[in-house]
Amino acid sequence: MSARFMMLLVTTILLASGRASAAPEFDTFEADFTQEGSTNNLRVGMLFKAFSPTRYLALGGGFTVRCGGSTAGQINRKNLGQRLGFGIPLQVLVPASPTTFGVPGFSNMQQGTCVGCTMTYVARAIDSFFEQAAVLSGEGAFFTLSPWQEEILVETNETSGSLGGEVCRGSRPQCCGPGCIPP
Repeated sequence: MSARFMMLLVTTILLASGRASAAPEFDTFEADFTQEGSTNNLRVGMLFKAFSPTRYLALGGGFTVRCGGSTAGQINRKNLGQRLGFGIPLQVLVPASPTTFGVPGFSNMQQGTCVGCTMTYVARAIDSFFEQAAVLSGEGAFFTLSPWQEEILVETNETSGSLGGEVCRGSRPQCCGPGCIPP
């Protein structure tokens, strides 16, 4: 039997059965959102892993961090992972390598004050019996995972949410007395 005929036979059976598989499953989802002391360093990131028994799996994830309710000065990151092959889990880090970021608006904060920050995140998994090239467009948590030409034998899954916390700017060290030099 030729490979082309075999592929046609498998496709016909899958189409007749109605679905190629269940939606991809998120095995792991972790989000990190922490300030390093009262410095301008903010550790923000996502790690997610999904599994699907189908031939092709694409994962896209992104987050947006806003501090103080302002849309001016925000952190936007996204990343995409793709796998070709049956039954292998796929893991994606956002950003692709661990990074610290400057807190948006930190220099405008008064010494000794805190502001609320929110990390909004989304992870999407799309699988297909047929290989398709996925692309991320948009910014941060507001991205689109596309294009997917075939609507047949395609399953999707999504997880999303937000984390909140305070970011504080420490007060300036005080120095009193003659000859004292602030640290």
